[in-house]
Amino acid sequence: MCGGIDYEHAYEQGEFYRSQFLRFGNLDAIEKAIEYGSRTYYDDRFRRLGNLGDMEKSMEYYTYAMERTPNDHPNLPVLLSNLGIYHNVRFQRLGQLEDLSKSAEYYSLALTLTPDDHLDLPRRYADLGGLCGDRYHRLGNLDDGEKSIEYYSCALALTPEGHPNLPDRYADLGLSYNDRYRRLGEMADLEKSIEYYVHALSITPDGHPRLIDRHGALGLTHADRYRRLGGIDDLEKSIKYKSLALALTPEDHPDLSRGYAALGGSYTDRYRRLGELDDLEKSIEYYSRALEIMPEDHPGLPRRNNRPGEVNRILLSCNQHHS
Repeated sequence: MCGGIDYEHAYEQGEFYRSQFLRFGNLDAIEKAIEYGSRTYYDDRFRRLGNLGDMEKSMEYYTYAMERTPNDHPNLPVLLSNLGIYHNVRFQRLGQLEDLSKSAEYYSLALTLTPDDHLDLPRRYADLGGLCGDRYHRLGNLDDGEKSIEYYSCALALTPEGHPNLPDRYADLGLSYNDRYRRLGEMADLEKSIEYYVHALSITPDGHPRLIDRHGALGLTHADRYRRLGGIDDLEKSIKYKSLALALTPEDHPDLSRGYAALGGSYTDRYRRLGELDDLEKSIEYYSRALEIMPEDHPGLPRRNNRPGEVNRILLSCNQHHS
C-alpha cells in the first residue's frame, strides 16, 4: 500500500476491465480500466474511438518509460518504435513537421538498437521507409525519396516468403519507385514500380482490404506507361485494373469519386487512340459520376470539372466531322 492505494489490486482490476472491453467491446469497461491507470488502456480506447487525447496520454507513459529504460535493455527499441508510430500518427492528423522529425528520430534510434537477427528488423526498416516517403511528399526533398527506396528495399529483403506483410513490402517499394519516376521521369523507375505492384497484387489474398489499392496502383502506372510509350496493351491494362479497383470500392468509400475519374481518364485516352464513340460515352459517364458524388469542398473539384467539358468538346467535334 502507498498513499492509500493498493497498486497490485489496482493493476488486477485494470486488467479485468480491459479484458471485458476486449471481449465485449464495452466502452464503460475501458473507462473503468483507465481509472486504474495504464497506458495500455489509453492505447485500446484510442484504437477504438480515435481520440487524440488518449493517444497523447499514452505517449506520456511511453516517454516516461523510455527515459527510464537503460540503453542496453531489450525493450528500449519497442518503446522507441511505438513513440515513432505515435508521432507519425499525430503528424498525419495535425500536419505538424515537429512530429515528423520526432518520428524520424525515434524510428532511427529503434533501428540502430535492433539486433541483426531480430524478428522486428524488417518492420523497423519499413517504418523508416514510410516516414521518409511521408517527408518526401511533404517537403519534396529527393534525398528522402531515395532513402525511402533504400529502407523499403532492406525491409523486403529481410521479409520471408509467406509472411503476411510481404504484399505490403512489394507495394511500398512500388510506390517509392513511382514517386521517383514522377520526379525524374526515368523509365527504369516506372518499370520497377509496375514490377513490384504486379508482385504485390499476385500475393494479396482475395477479399483483402488493400486489393482496391493494388488494382488502382497498377491502373495508374499502366496509364503512365501508355502516355509515355503509347503501347495499346498498357491502355487496356489501365482500364482493366481501374475497373477492378472501382468494382471493389464500397459506395461510402472516400476515394470512390477518384476511382470514377481515373477510369474516365483512361476511356478518354482510348477514345483518342481508337475513335470509338462508346469509349467517349463511358468517359462522360464516369466523369459525371465522379462529380456527382464529390463533396462540394473537395480540392479536386475545379480540375475535374474541366474534364467532362473536354470530352464534350471532343464529342461535338466528332459530330460536326460526321455531319
